[in-house]
Amino acid sequence: MTNESILALLERVRAADWSGDWDHAFEHAQSRRLLMHEYLRRSALWAQAYGAGGDWPFFDVTQYIDKKFRLPPALATELDECLKKVAYSARKTCGAAVRLAELRARGDIAMPDLPDLYEPLILFYERGGEFLQDGAGFLDLTGVSIKPRGLRHHLADPPFLTLDRRTLDALDTKGRCLSPLTRHSPT
Repeated sequence: MTNESILALLERVRAADWSGDWDHAFEHAQSRRLLMHEYLRRSALWAQAYGAGGDWPFFDVTQYIDKKFRLPPALATELDECLKKVAYSARKTCGAAVRLAELRARGDIAMPDLPDLYEPLILFYERGGEFLQDGAGFLDLTGVSIKPRGLRHHLADPPFLTLDRRTLDALDTKGRCLSPLTRHSPT
């Protein structure tokens, strides 16, 4: 039996706009930038915890937690069907999010007390689809580009204190209203 939170995660991945609605992505450019920075920070924490620095920042942490871990066949089939509709560049991380959720739901492996690795990235996808990576290391987030600085630098980044949709919406309003809950400016 598949955990309801895993099914909800699959629905979130399915519901993301993978068709390239540029207007939707541009409307959320500031929150998407902040969500990507938060993902890079969390990814650095998980990579450090599991010795995955060589695969940072976009990696499947479940392979570091338990090399033998596999999804139950029915869930693996459902995930494969879901990923066929996901933008190519996002398939790895969307699949990894589902695998980590299933591994956690099993509850038989101790994991470090770290924030949910893939939640900022799933929210990012929900707010405008995929991102593209160029040959120079820049991430094109549609409307904004960033260059990740490196694992060590992202370990020192302050966390974004809330991923609440209202706060993210406020970041995207005209005038770039900042939440008092942020420690740093997303610009």
